[in-house]
Amino acid sequence: MYCIAPRHYDPLVLSFYPHHQADSGRYNIEGATSNIWCTVLNMNGSNDRGSLLEGFHIEPTTVEQTIALRHAVLWPHKPESHVRLPEDDSGYHFGAFVSSCDAPIAVISVFKEPLPPVIDSEQDEASISEAKPPFEAGRFRKFACDSVYQGHGVGTALLRHVFSAARDQLGCCVLWCDARLSTSNWYERRGMQIFGPVFTKSGVGYIRMKATL
Repeated sequence: MYCIAPRHYDPLVLSFYPHHQADSGRYNIEGATSNIWCTVLNMNGSNDRGSLLEGFHIEPTTVEQTIALRHAVLWPHKPESHVRLPEDDSGYHFGAFVSSCDAPIAVISVFKEPLPPVIDSEQDEASISEAKPPFEAGRFRKFACDSVYQGHGVGTALLRHVFSAARDQLGCCVLWCDARLSTSNWYERRGMQIFGPVFTKSGVGYIRMKATL
């Protein structure tokens, strides 16, 4: 758990902007995201779960605020540099927070990136190029939730927030990810579909998954 200090915030703001424009205008996210936020907030004070999630909200954050949680949850046995991405400076980074913590309890990063085509190894480059989808797509990466808060709906709320942000602010029609095989059922229960074959990265099995927005 990485909470280090009380956090002060405007509980009415759920907003979206790229981290490199954090001092410019904000955009309110309406619809499903705000409904999820209200549902979680209504639990405050009602039981232990509500107390744990007191002041729960989602907001844009900096890439630097995502690194510690990325590292601790996803690749704790690798050096911290392993969880830093070359494209981080062009990404959109989000964190879930509670009022008792200054650090995020869950993080996710989104990038504009085309949906990779599902191809056979024998296809030539021309057919691969033709297979690329013409619509806008985004990819989320480094999705991590503090183990203390797993199983309390935090990851679901953050994922759905990103679905809304990618659709409404980035203009994406689809959002995809490389999901660990151990988490693919979790993503399927939240509306994502498998596409492409199983593959490995750093000795871990992955499968690509996508959601139509």
